[in-house]
Amino acid sequence: MKKILGLDLGTNSIGWALIEQDFEKRQGKILGMGSRIIPMGSDKIDYEKGIGITKNATRREKRTARKMNKRYKIRRNKLLIILYELGMLPDQFQFKNGIPEPNRIQELELCSIKKGMMQLDSLEHYKLRVHALGLDKEDNPLQLKELGKIFYQFNQLRGYAGGNNEEDAISNIEDDVVDETEKKRYEVITKKVEILKVEKSNSTYKVRGGISKGQELNRYDVIIGLNNEVFEGETELQNLEEKIGKEEELEIRIKRNKKGEVSYLFALPKKTNWRKQMEATEETLKNENLYVSQLIVNELEQNKWTKIRNRVFLRHRYQAEFDAIWDFQYNNNPEFKKTVDDNNKLERIINYIFPERDKSKPETEETKKSKKEVYKARAREKGL
Repeated sequence: MKKILGLDLGTNSIGWALIEQDFEKRQGKILGMGSRIIPMGSDKIDYEKGIGITKNATRREKRTARKMNKRYKIRRNKLLIILYELGMLPDQFQFKNGIPEPNRIQELELCSIKKGMMQLDSLEHYKLRVHALGLDKEDNPLQLKELGKIFYQFNQLRGYAGGNNEEDAISNIEDDVVDETEKKRYEVITKKVEILKVEKSNSTYKVRGGISKGQELNRYDVIIGLNNEVFEGETELQNLEEKIGKEEELEIRIKRNKKGEVSYLFALPKKTNWRKQMEATEETLKNENLYVSQLIVNELEQNKWTKIRNRVFLRHRYQAEFDAIWDFQYNNNPEFKKTVDDNNKLERIINYIFPERDKSKPETEETKKSKKEVYKARAREKGL
């Protein structure tokens, strides 16, 4: 009788079996066996596909996270010092070791919030922002520290600055194909276009997935209109004929060959859930002419369990609300107007936040303007 151990060593699993075999009698039995499956991570899958894994990838990701966190803390610390100098710093913020030197602002430390200190819930905070806009028809002006709470949250939630929903991000496809030497051979953009003409093509394709997998269908020749220009291409979408004369958001795939010839393929855009929610929210804000705080207050009053955490808004919505709050408070809140017009305070703040400023340079036209406008412009440049 002989005992034989068999091993199956694979890239994703390890198997073993121990048998006892009598070769003379041609008899045997299994004494034991088992297997272990190795979990497949994304790095492992990429490696098996032949995609190289750089040794510095993990280090680079962690370094990027540290840099982003450092930038946020510096931006936050600058705002806290500005609010402190203007007498607008909320009571829950206390500096542990005082105000550091201007070039060491990242060393500013905050004390822990004291136990039992009252905090605003979400509904109360957004109602405070609506009140700051002057839209709730209440006459009592906001206190400086209440405005400080509002400005602090604007620094935390700055909005999404990318995507085709930004008004200044809309561009013409024609501009993308004028200079062939500067453009890629293949690009994908998403635009809302007008469907002008749809005709069945002689070209066919096989469905790659779903219920109709393997079925052969016709492609369609499509003419679309965008920014007073007309573009011709083809699509595999089977329902565009119903949308002739209507606007539809399409993914436009632009291909360029070596001869400089351009072709267009139209498909439905692939959107993640957060982007779909962001676009639906943007449509509501635009149609109902609301500010972000108004929309959230309306939703929380209808359902107090409405989820507002991690909700995405476009940055220009926050900018518009910030400007509206500032202008209303400046014109209707004497205490706030007196504070932001105090040139001594503003000069002290600017010298601290921008220590690199050379005071020996002659005064420019910008510095001759109102100190309030200078402060707002420079603070916005720094992301405050």
